[in-house]
Amino acid sequence: MELKNHTRYPAILVRTGIDEHNMAAAVVVRTTYDLSADDTSSLSDEQIWQVSAPPWEGPQGPMESDEILYRGGVDLFIFGFARPPVGRRVRHMELGIRVGSNFERRFAVFGRRIWERSGNQLRAGKPEPIVQISLGPESAFGGKDLWDELPIPYPQNPVGIGYYLTAESAEGSPLPFLECPEHPIINWDDKPEPVWLTPCPFSAGPRLENGYDFDPRTGEITRLKPELFNAAHPRMIVPQVHPGDEIVIAGVQESGLFRFRVPDLKLETNFQFDSEIFSRLLKVDQIGIEVEKRRVFITWRYHCRYPYYPLQKRSCELRVKS
Repeated sequence: MELKNHTRYPAILVRTGIDEHNMAAAVVVRTTYDLSADDTSSLSDEQIWQVSAPPWEGPQGPMESDEILYRGGVDLFIFGFARPPVGRRVRHMELGIRVGSNFERRFAVFGRRIWERSGNQLRAGKPEPIVQISLGPESAFGGKDLWDELPIPYPQNPVGIGYYLTAESAEGSPLPFLECPEHPIINWDDKPEPVWLTPCPFSAGPRLENGYDFDPRTGEITRLKPELFNAAHPRMIVPQVHPGDEIVIAGVQESGLFRFRVPDLKLETNFQFDSEIFSRLLKVDQIGIEVEKRRVFITWRYHCRYPYYPLQKRSCELRVKS
């Protein structure tokens, strides 16, 4: 079975065998939108965000394979920087995200800070004024420290900042720029959950912990969860996103709130098995927001299972429903 794509959007058909009698398939489409000054969106002339079976280098960095059947929610990526309002000199601010009426997230953002000695204790120094703070894992808690001249990475986020093995190495060294406001760093040896807003690598600790159930007695994996296939940080997985939902982000542009309303594109896939035809609308699977470029991509997906019969006539078509 091959995909007949009657749209101008990049798309693939994913297929796999479940057992000798059953198959599974998914149709995956990615659309790119431009945002105007008044926050209205239009489909880009150049559909720059592709769909790819192997991992690929996207406009904002590495992207994982789209060749999966389903995820445990909708990935939300925000590419850009935390920025204070124009004309404001701030050392600490909050970045807030709202999707529709059922999803909200808050992140604490700090200017550069270092651990300073106060008597027998280390305390976080006064942050420097914020100009722009990256939203990726390099701004989150983590990183590496030296032990016996060997680099020891923090397994949850080796590329982060703020992880120290001794008070001596922490003194005079920086803290992370992004924090979860519910779990602030108080002491130099605190180890909070690293938080960020760009894609979360498959090997990252937060994603692995969110993607498996473990037996606490044995440490063995008892269940593989669909969230393992979500490429967003666990705090950036939205349970559902529907056409018409508005995404509002505070703290990423100097001019005020960033707004984007999810369009209703009505992408429809038709599966044919001999004389039977099944038509289904694709659902929102991922949203990636490029704040600086005023550009957004949406990944749409529909997955299904079907029995396998040798020599059966099967086909799959994708079109925009009129």
